[in-house]
Amino acid sequence: MKMNKLFILMGLMGSLPDDASGQQAQRNDNSYPQAVISRMRILEGRYVNSIINNGGIYSLIDLPVYEDGVVNCWDKVDLEELKAKISKGWLSPTAPDKGKISCIHLAGWEIARSKWYYTKENYHDFIVSVVKTMNPTLSNLYYSNGITAKVIGNVNYSTLSYSGEQLIRKDSEKNISFKDYKGKREHYLYKKSDGVYWLANFNVYADGSVLIDGIDKSIKIDKVQELEPLIQHGIIATKVPDNSTIIIKDLGEFVVAKTLYSADVKDKFVEIGDIVSSLNGRPTTSGDCVNAFNEYNKQPTKENKAKLKVAYERIPKHLRVYVLGDMDAKDWPIRKVIYENE
Repeated sequence: MKMNKLFILMGLMGSLPDDASGQQAQRNDNSYPQAVISRMRILEGRYVNSIINNGGIYSLIDLPVYEDGVVNCWDKVDLEELKAKISKGWLSPTAPDKGKISCIHLAGWEIARSKWYYTKENYHDFIVSVVKTMNPTLSNLYYSNGITAKVIGNVNYSTLSYSGEQLIRKDSEKNISFKDYKGKREHYLYKKSDGVYWLANFNVYADGSVLIDGIDKSIKIDKVQELEPLIQHGIIATKVPDNSTIIIKDLGEFVVAKTLYSADVKDKFVEIGDIVSSLNGRPTTSGDCVNAFNEYNKQPTKENKAKLKVAYERIPKHLRVYVLGDMDAKDWPIRKVIYENE
């Protein structure tokens, strides 16, 4: 009886290896479910100032460029596919004079005149040069060969996707501190001289520090509160006078004909505080508002309505439409409660 069971198990397992080395290809098993594995790969990348031309709407973006040549221009592509994105004008190193251009959560402008550093013909070479700063020999570059998706387990994954991009801080070239400073990037205008501003990157980290780059020389601010004097003295701004020049590192510069809209500079300061809170798992102004809205829905009293109004108005104005995470209804469900008689 025991011998019969052994033969049955051997039959389920397949034949034993023919040689002593134990090397034999595993037999394909077409029965399901199956146990499979996956892995994530961590890659270094850089943000590059660039422009998306979405049907004549020009948006300044942080373009993620990775060491394996993958570029995320609102669609992840390899270096070969990037050529088509540039050729068709989707990813652009320029925007036209008299055109309109914007930077999300900061401002929008009409361009009087401009000077751009690259053209459609040489912009791909520039992106490759960025890849070389991380991968000098361009080794192990990723090429999709037209295959952009693969099923692993029960999920269809993009072959160009790893995990979502994560801003981190690099403190030195070689020293390893094993401290992983995660952050998030926002933008301000940083005054270079009268009438001249940099489009500055504010890299905000969980420890409360802010690395300002995209300007003449990067500046590290140890605490968010140290930004307040720079705001008060007009060094950091969200709106500039007409005919001011805005310089965009590694991209170009343009003269502002007029500002079409802009975020409030004080609201942007609150936003930075919210970023630090979010990175540390603490409540944000948006989170507080959602909680107040939920409390109002449970108990729609005048007191809860008043608390909801206070919480909503603490959110930076340019972020209020995102508070409920619904881009159809936006913030209307809250507004119709707190402003019903206005």
